[in-house]
Amino acid sequence: MMRQRFVELGSVACLAFACNTAKPTATDTGSGPANPPAVVSLTRDSNLGATPGAQNGTAAKEVGAVGSTAAAVSARLLGNPSVSAGASAASAAGSVASGGSGAGAATVSGPAAQGEGFDVHLEAQGPFEVGKAASVKVVLKATSPFHCNEKYPYKFTPTPGANLQFNEAVARGMNITPTEATMNVGFTATQAGNLTLAGELSFSVCTDDRCLVEKQALTVPLMVKGAS
Repeated sequence: MMRQRFVELGSVACLAFACNTAKPTATDTGSGPANPPAVVSLTRDSNLGATPGAQNGTAAKEVGAVGSTAAAVSARLLGNPSVSAGASAASAAGSVASGGSGAGAATVSGPAAQGEGFDVHLEAQGPFEVGKAASVKVVLKATSPFHCNEKYPYKFTPTPGANLQFNEAVARGMNITPTEATMNVGFTATQAGNLTLAGELSFSVCTDDRCLVEKQALTVPLMVKGAS
């Protein structure tokens, strides 16, 4: 009786040992190992003494922490667990953001002059470069109940300066709609640096029963780079 009991216990021990040491095999469909390679690779260096269930649980946590992308798994295997899929995505987004337009490419608006029935300012869209033809835009907006006077002879008189050469002593040719009127003023910069373009706009806004004739001094900053 004692001998039979010993044989039974020995069989159970062998069976348990065989279960703990069995290795995953490929499925019948030939699709590869039953356990994902990333799970096995991430756990075998730090959980050798754990049971298979504990190893798989730890592996799941590590995979969730570093992300499921190939880049994140590679970073973990190379010994850099601080690199994660989220950090890689954020870095990529930063690179895309930094690759935008160069300095001076944005539209810059000068100080607005406001009064009864109007809002007017200058706009400059760079980049500006010494010796290259450029322009700024005059923008007049009529505020209700006023509208831009389509019969008025609008003009912009630029202020002469040593750093800017204007195409005309007086710029004309306003594009007029009831709510807005615009005009381009051509110039060429002769010096690099932070410059200021200035001038005076003569304009008119009207209601159904009266018209106002106005003059406003306007400025806009320019960032001019040296000739390429």
